[in-house]
Amino acid sequence: MPEPAADASATIDEPACRDIDPAIFFPSSRQQEARRSVRVAKAICVSCAVSSRCLATAVRNDESDGIWGGHTPSERRSLVRDAETLTRDVSYAIRSLEAGESLRVNPLDLLAVVHLTTMRGWSAERLGRALHVSTDTVLQSRRSSPGVLTGARRRRQRESHRLRPCRPGPRR
Repeated sequence: MPEPAADASATIDEPACRDIDPAIFFPSSRQQEARRSVRVAKAICVSCAVSSRCLATAVRNDESDGIWGGHTPSERRSLVRDAETLTRDVSYAIRSLEAGESLRVNPLDLLAVVHLTTMRGWSAERLGRALHVSTDTVLQSRRSSPGVLTGARRRRQRESHRLRPCRPGPRR
């Protein structure tokens, strides 16, 4: 009986970039070449089974260059800032808001408060009144909050998937 060709699990954990020129992941300083290189690198990362571990490694080691896990250095810095903001303890504000009190929130806590209240179903208008900020400020925070899909955003996302053509068309 023949030996198994190779352990199937060994290829699952291999990065998609293992046979790719590393220069693609470290774009040159020329703008047009850099944009192309970033697009190519991100496309490779999308198909990679270990891209999340790659991204975690880059964030943990504070990598300041290159595309890691499909993210540029500035995108990684933004992810870290958002994660730090979203993990702030804002339980004092949530308790106060749920008790019907209005309050002024520390600007550093705003994103976390907006995120948590959105997850609880608060409208932008209600939250804006309670926090003494404009509805636009709340909506801006919602747009910058990773992973938050409000009911309206969820509906728009579903509708946009339904309306997409079957084959790719020209980008507008």
